[in-house]
Amino acid sequence: LQFLYFIGKGGGSMLPFVRLPIDIGTDNPNVHSYMLYWLLVQLSNGVVISGVLVSYLSLITDKSTMKVGFAEAFFGLCALFPGLYGGYLSDNNRRDRVIKIGGMSTLIGCCLMIVAMVLTISSHGVDNELDNTTTLGEYKFLIVSGLFAVLYAAQSFGDSSARAIMADSLTTGHRLEFMKTLTMYSKFCYGLGPVFSIVFFLTTGNDWTERQLSILIIIGLALKIPAGLITLQFNDDNCLGDESMALVRNKPPPGSPKRSRLKNYAMVPVYYYLSDFIWCTGGGMSTKFYPLFFQDKDGGLGMSPAVVLSIIAALPFLVIPVTRAAVWVAFKIGRIQCDFILWYIGTACLLGMVVMGYTGRFTMGLSDRLITTGLYLSRSALLQTTAVLQQSVIMDYVPKKKRAKWASLDAITQVGWSGSAALGGVLISKYSYQAVFLGTAIMYYVSTVVKIPLFWIVPKRQETVVAKDPLAVLRVVFLKKQNMLTHRDIMGVTSFFTTPEEIAEAERAKRDLSSTSEEDRSSDIEDGIN
Repeated sequence: LQFLYFIGKGGGSMLPFVRLPIDIGTDNPNVHSYMLYWLLVQLSNGVVISGVLVSYLSLITDKSTMKVGFAEAFFGLCALFPGLYGGYLSDNNRRDRVIKIGGMSTLIGCCLMIVAMVLTISSHGVDNELDNTTTLGEYKFLIVSGLFAVLYAAQSFGDSSARAIMADSLTTGHRLEFMKTLTMYSKFCYGLGPVFSIVFFLTTGNDWTERQLSILIIIGLALKIPAGLITLQFNDDNCLGDESMALVRNKPPPGSPKRSRLKNYAMVPVYYYLSDFIWCTGGGMSTKFYPLFFQDKDGGLGMSPAVVLSIIAALPFLVIPVTRAAVWVAFKIGRIQCDFILWYIGTACLLGMVVMGYTGRFTMGLSDRLITTGLYLSRSALLQTTAVLQQSVIMDYVPKKKRAKWASLDAITQVGWSGSAALGGVLISKYSYQAVFLGTAIMYYVSTVVKIPLFWIVPKRQETVVAKDPLAVLRVVFLKKQNMLTHRDIMGVTSFFTTPEEIAEAERAKRDLSSTSEEDRSSDIEDGIN
């Protein structure tokens, strides 16, 4: 605790800046630090989270899906409060301090977890199975679950702050392109984890044993230690100013028609996070159990470790081209429109897996298993791509000073994600995998209904917003007169305009500002004007 206090006491970067050797569209140190941090986290998750951890928990609980589900629910609950509190602190203090505390806590948690896993390996006998007569063997499930819960809580504390400082360091309007780049590289790193695990299993024995899974968990956790060190590079002083403000104001202009008042931009993140919570609640019931579904011989596909990990490894590399295509389509038809198309097609693929299961085709030939695997990969690639569109919209429409708070709400959706895993484990043990898949598909469709109002709020193109919001129009005109205006010039700005159209728009915006209170006026200027 003293160490964490010392780390969080000072602001600014505590390590030399490490620039990525790739073109990500910006030279901002915070953006490079975030991308390097996230790539290391994804590389670690690719080894640990991609089927290894859930398989390990399944083995040490005698393949009890119920206990595995409750463990995942416990992880999510432990991440709830630290995530919300970290977001609150980040919006009221320097973000880099919160990120450093979260990063160092994650580093300490990884070290403790590695020690526990090393002790677990040392307790194995010649048959590679843990001696359950020892104290460690008797409580291994509680020890491992408890330490992983601490690790989840530590990472949750700083994650929302890291995303917020990344958004504050990117120019508004360019986040979708960056999110596409980040997603492609992070999926590539995540895919390397299962590839490494495949090689490991093929060289040490292609079978699920506790010793092999323990070694993989240790390697994955060791990869997360450098990610904790990278958090020392973040610096609030490197954040952008007006260039990273919200795209539009969070309320309609005073005196606007009733119809335009329905277009309350402040509701954009509300609709998204409500939909996200429903989606996570449904997805959590099944997502954690896909690796068990592929390897389970009773009710699943009965695949070997190398085959299961090959499927998991293929998914990130499939997401990369799908993401590129989705961003291209989003620029053509709109982000919300593209988001809905991906959701409905992806959920239809999941329903196809349900049909394959209820018709008894899981136990048939190779071609049927290939179809089921293809449906799974299509479903996962399409739904994972929607995160790129969602994050770009949220960061564009959330005020700069509230981004960490909104990002911290992921801790609540994580509770739904992990908490529903407990329900999924019970349903699988009582009914079947297909029953859980069906419930997940229904929840997916419900989550899309919540986002329907976004069709009338978020425009297909940013120019639509500019044309209807006087302050946004004024902002665009300001861009034509760069370096000529400041916030203090706002009330006397008309002298800088030349055409009658520009003067009329400026006068209208000035009247709107004059009719608001001083507090609202400051907020309007901050959120709506560059």
